[in-house]
Amino acid sequence: MRNNNFTSHEDDESSTDQTRCPFAAHTRKTQPRGDFTPEDTAHHIIRAVTDDEAVSNTTSASLERGLAFRCSKCFRPYKRRLIDVTTVTYQSNIGQGFRFLRQLWVNNAK
Repeated sequence: MRNNNFTSHEDDESSTDQTRCPFAAHTRKTQPRGDFTPEDTAHHIIRAVTDDEAVSNTTSASLERGLAFRCSKCFRPYKRRLIDVTTVTYQSNIGQGFRFLRQLWVNNAK
């Protein structure tokens, strides 16, 4: 799977001014951007996990909960940072819903 390392910013600084890409321009499938600073997300629910836990849980459990997670191994070579995940979905089988999105939609090369 190809990763284009797209963050909407020329440098690694996050910004909320929408000068590089408007928030409503498009929706990425499930990989969030670095649009917000920690100050902007102070009201969000944060689920911090250990590095070992992050490696096994980032692609399923943390995403399924729709909560933020901290990961230093899965997004290398990026520096350690907080990633926010916000998701609204309608599914007939909630247990398989996000696994379906990851396996058949996100990882689909078409």
